[in-house]
Amino acid sequence: MESPSKMLRIRTQHPLISIVNGVLVDLPAPSNISYLWNFGSLLGVCLGIQLITGIFLAMHYCPDVNLAFDSISHILRDVNYGFMLKYIHANGASLFFICVYIHIGRGLYYGSYMKMDVWNIGVIIYLIMMLTAFLGYVLPWGQMSFWGATVITNFCSAIPYVGTDIVQWIWGGFSLSNATLNRFYSLHYLFPFLITGLAVLHIISLHTDGSNNPLGISSNIDKVTFHVYYTYKDLFGILVLGVILVIMSYFMPNALGDPENFIQANPLVTPVHIQPEWYFLFAYAILRAVPNKLGGVLALVASILVLFLLPLIHTSKLRALTFRPLGKIAFWFLIADFILLTWLGANPVEEPYVMIGQFASVFYFSYFVLVPILGWVENYLIYSKQPLHINRNYLVALFVMVPNLPFYAVPVGGFIEASWDFGRIVDILVSVEGPTPGSYIDQDLLYDSGSNIIGALHQASTLYLSMERLTDLTVIGVNHDDYLFDSLGRYLACMDIATSDWMDNYVGGDMYIDPPTTPPAPQPMDTSWD
Repeated sequence: MESPSKMLRIRTQHPLISIVNGVLVDLPAPSNISYLWNFGSLLGVCLGIQLITGIFLAMHYCPDVNLAFDSISHILRDVNYGFMLKYIHANGASLFFICVYIHIGRGLYYGSYMKMDVWNIGVIIYLIMMLTAFLGYVLPWGQMSFWGATVITNFCSAIPYVGTDIVQWIWGGFSLSNATLNRFYSLHYLFPFLITGLAVLHIISLHTDGSNNPLGISSNIDKVTFHVYYTYKDLFGILVLGVILVIMSYFMPNALGDPENFIQANPLVTPVHIQPEWYFLFAYAILRAVPNKLGGVLALVASILVLFLLPLIHTSKLRALTFRPLGKIAFWFLIADFILLTWLGANPVEEPYVMIGQFASVFYFSYFVLVPILGWVENYLIYSKQPLHINRNYLVALFVMVPNLPFYAVPVGGFIEASWDFGRIVDILVSVEGPTPGSYIDQDLLYDSGSNIIGALHQASTLYLSMERLTDLTVIGVNHDDYLFDSLGRYLACMDIATSDWMDNYVGGDMYIDPPTTPPAPQPMDTSWD
């Protein structure tokens, strides 16, 4: 049996195993990330499922306009467990996009797009995913496959001068034909491997700087190893995903499919209502909202490419929406608008759906105009030199326990935001969600003391501060560490100027005990409260 030291040496020094170790075992990760961060690993699992089932399906599929539909029927009826492969592949694509949209939504809410290289690679992956899913939707060669491909490929004809030539080049003729199906099949088989390579780059780029966290600040002072803390968390998410996929594949395999696709493609019969798969419906609704053909195509493309602009239009000094009430409101309106557009895309092109779709499309793009404006407004409200009102119910204090001394209230939590990316304190973050009369904080008084406390706590590497479950008044203990107490002692000495006025007059002295004006003498460690 290998000794632990030898296994550790192999794990950390082997040229290949060390890469896996750095990604899945010893990777430093923020201690406060939630289950919303699971969706990155779930996307990797979905990609693996699609690759495996797709390879086995390709062994029995015939990319011929006369045989494609029958080959799907053959897979379902005659191939051992073929129905399982087909339904897992089809429903796996839907789950893939559900995870993608939640992953993107989490990135929007918590400001993950501020890591521009990671975000841009992710958007490119999303674009290729959409193209791959479209190509795969054509392969069964049912009615909706054929006419959906006809409509989507005809978008290129809106390009001035060369549009018609591009469409005929894509088709390989003057209409959808055997050449079209063959090239769609080849590209559908190829693109997932391209997505896999980009996903690896996405992960490497992410792990260069580390993951974001719900607070939107650096977590360098409080990290844990990826294994075992997040491997088990991811395994739970994978288990839930597997259960959902099995239930969908066995008990409701065609719930997300279109009934028209059970009819073999017929170029002479057009379905009453042509629509793409559900995960394209929001973009399809935006396309239909614009009467002009070229304008509609540009709006459809812009609805995806606008994601590239997010790192450039972020004007707020706060990264996440956690402490941005105006940004939160706009974000949830965007989510509601996305759901509304998806529903509208599944409805016929008639009133009132067209008019509602136009309003929803305008708001979709308006959100990306509001992002920088709301950032400026919130910056003004938060960083204005005028006294800002706060709600006493949102007050959060960090109580630091020093042996043989009273409790000390340190004003952190919701009031101080540190931008560690720039290695400095940006300013004071104040809650403006519900001002209470007579309760306010003067930022001039807070700035110096806030900088001092963050500087002191940054040196205390053993500090563990969990911000996931804050109540009205959260009491957080810290580890017994001489260095931490020494740092806090130096901080208490720096508090001499602002402490009295701030705690008594501005926040409310009845809640706090003023710290002494001189650092406390070192005391023997008292663990009775542990």
